[in-house]
Amino acid sequence: RCQLSKLVKHSLGNILDCELENLGDGPGSFDGIVSFLVFLHIPDKKSLLDICSKMLKSGGSIFVEDFYCRSPFSDIEVDSLQNDVFCKDVPTREEYISYTEAAGFRGVKFIEKSIEWKGYV
Repeated sequence: RCQLSKLVKHSLGNILDCELENLGDGPGSFDGIVSFLVFLHIPDKKSLLDICSKMLKSGGSIFVEDFYCRSPFSDIEVDSLQNDVFCKDVPTREEYISYTEAAGFRGVKFIEKSIEWKGYV
């Protein structure tokens, strides 16, 4: 309908366990990566972001919408994250930025949306 089927690739699987050569046309073949509340389910953010960086073309972009730890969680919140959301690790803002930059991303923008999303999560 919108003629994007040849331009958009959707991949399903565990990116930490897959052969990168089998994704798209392999490393360096993606213009962009978009993740809406998916990264929170993958505890190894460092490896995840490193793989994403490898998969992008030079000058490619990544957009990640995710949870982050604004302040220490209570035991009840930790339990809910693990058992209801299936999220084992929520990095702080500083950790997320550090992991992203360590993976080679530059010009990282961290946009706080907690107030807008508070009614939904």
